[in-house]
Amino acid sequence: MRTTTSILHIVDSLPEGQETRHLAEVVRGIAESAVACGMTSGSQPEDNCVSSITVLRIPHLRTHGSFISHIRAFIELSRVIKKFAPSLIHTHGTIAGRLGRIVPGDYARVHTFDASASELVSGRGLRHELRVIIEKLLANRSELLITEDPELAERLRGVEIGLDQDWAVIPMTSVHEIIAAHSAAYESALNTLHR
Repeated sequence: MRTTTSILHIVDSLPEGQETRHLAEVVRGIAESAVACGMTSGSQPEDNCVSSITVLRIPHLRTHGSFISHIRAFIELSRVIKKFAPSLIHTHGTIAGRLGRIVPGDYARVHTFDASASELVSGRGLRHELRVIIEKLLANRSELLITEDPELAERLRGVEIGLDQDWAVIPMTSVHEIIAAHSAAYESALNTLHR
């Protein structure tokens, strides 16, 4: 049994912007935290706040990668998780979220659905249906699901994603409130895992 809580956030990248700065505040505000991520791609630079947190790079983790790069990212991520040995993994984003939730291990899993998850409730076609099935299965591997929008949580439940899971709504408000809400959510997820 671990004596301290270590948290590994898994994200696709850390581009310049408010979401990255909020994540950095959560990482700095909760001891024993780090971020595993790929590199920011394209013309958008990485946020300056990244230099103030522990970042573990996953070279092949990309939002728009090939199937082979996703397999490589899974292997790299598995190694990072084994070395960091977190008690809780908090995944964010599409590819990072999926890969982080399938890596085997004895740790609590928390996943945040951001605004891009709204495509899961509004899309059509075979590819869309496959994504919904994948998210349904992966939601069941999470002790807790988070969104900042209560309507999105209800809409995801409407397509049967996370029906049997605990949900937390954590709005992007003050940094202190965000850290406190995440701390409470992590405690809840760890308690669920160890019941």
